[in-house]
Amino acid sequence: MIEISVIVAAWNAAATLERCIASIAAQQGVDGLEIIVVNDCSTDNTAAVIARLQQRYPNLIGLTTAQNGGPSAARNLGLRRASGEWIAVVDGDDALQPGRLARMLEHARSERLDICFDNLAMRQDAAPDTVTALLVPADVAADLAGIWSLELYAAYNMPYVSRTLLGFLKPLMNKAFLDKHRLGYRDELRNSEDFILITECLLRGARISYLDEPLYDYFIYGNSLSGRFNAEAHRLLMAAEQQLLAQPMLDGQREALARHLQSLQQAEQSNRLFLAIREKKMMEFVQLLWLYRQHAAVHLRRIAHSVAARLSKSTRRGR
Repeated sequence: MIEISVIVAAWNAAATLERCIASIAAQQGVDGLEIIVVNDCSTDNTAAVIARLQQRYPNLIGLTTAQNGGPSAARNLGLRRASGEWIAVVDGDDALQPGRLARMLEHARSERLDICFDNLAMRQDAAPDTVTALLVPADVAADLAGIWSLELYAAYNMPYVSRTLLGFLKPLMNKAFLDKHRLGYRDELRNSEDFILITECLLRGARISYLDEPLYDYFIYGNSLSGRFNAEAHRLLMAAEQQLLAQPMLDGQREALARHLQSLQQAEQSNRLFLAIREKKMMEFVQLLWLYRQHAAVHLRRIAHSVAARLSKSTRRGR
């Protein structure tokens, strides 16, 4: 019997995959662990690394996507192959703390959950032994106690607004629940894919709770947690959320999702303004600011905050 299937989406992860898989294979307290690594048509040596790791770990299954489709498509391929009672997802450049899976499984079963989350310990790849921050700070963790509602989940996923973004958390999910409701990731999404899936689960009555322990090591490459803004990926995310809003739901849920969608629309506007400044297209910046004048004050505050943060970082580096 397989208790947990761990799905690892890997794209050009040759440099980090061994660390990731070693941390999964070392998990104790789980009766039957299946590791499914999905190579998303990598162009580096990821395939060779997977083949070598399969010799070391007999419970490792290697799969390859037919074409590069992003993390959602890769995870869905893994989901179709998974035989575990529970599903965990791990990115190929991250790692797990010892005992994470057993601790989450214990919490999920004791609380009769369909989905369980824990905190992320954020680390810079250049200094992997140092935790630079926790994704969920202590004051927010108090708000996350108990069984989650869609309203709570949406409120803590608003870019530039929320004190954290819960969509970055990595779930442990009951496979029977996913199968019953025919749920999986949306293949077209290349970011915020977890947010859409978890929202769909909440709409179908999933019991979700949070374990306030930083057991997942999230490695940051460069200076940004979210990376560069991808306009097309953001458009697909908003389209997916609009599709969700077309489904039957309670009024409070609809209002929460509508507020979240509005935050995504404002984030898109802010990022277009950031891009105009970065590319020194000041006439375009002025035109966009006029176009977005209804929320101009919000955008200008965000720009001022971003500039202040960059100046502060430059000052620290110059010391």
